[in-house]
Amino acid sequence: MAIVIQDREVEKQIEQLAVDLNLSPVEVVRRAVGKESSSLQKRKVIDPEVARTRMEAIREAQEWFAARRNLTDRRSADQVIGYNENGLFD
Repeated sequence: MAIVIQDREVEKQIEQLAVDLNLSPVEVVRRAVGKESSSLQKRKVIDPEVARTRMEAIREAQEWFAARRNLTDRRSADQVIGYNENGLFD
């Protein structure tokens, strides 16, 4: 497939990047497309049904832990985990 760029400013930008990066114009475009594609993959939206199912599981876990919480334990979260005043485990 051939791609024709009819925008002279875009052509100039590609040419300048190619010179600055010591790459061919094709490689400049290949990298730009690859970077954008990768970014898009990271931003894909989760299916609403999957998101709902996950949120239900999270809520169930929260309720389970809340029901088993020891209300007489006055330790801080750091103390429960085991951190000392220096942020290290004892």
